[in-house]
Amino acid sequence: MRKKGKHGTKKKFEFSKLIFTGVSIATTAVVIFSCRMIYITGDLSPLAYLIPSVFAELATATGFYYRKAQKENELKIPHYLSQSQEEAPYPEDPGQYNSGNFLE
Repeated sequence: MRKKGKHGTKKKFEFSKLIFTGVSIATTAVVIFSCRMIYITGDLSPLAYLIPSVFAELATATGFYYRKAQKENELKIPHYLSQSQEEAPYPEDPGQYNSGNFLE
């Protein structure tokens, strides 16, 4: 699975997003199946075991996914900040700066 980027090149789909999507879909499927079977059988025992275990897996996948994204952003942000400072330098004269306040 690949996505197109800005310049027509194909961007690789991240494996962590694939895992997170799969776990989310599986969690939703198990919850829907459990609710349906509980309705049919009238037995509430799946609520004690099956549902909490699936949500624990989803919580783990979510935690690892966001931790990975945080680490990636810690590496990317300084790079983007340095690019934006090169493209749009600050004005030399402080009087040229408009802060949006009307009190001057």
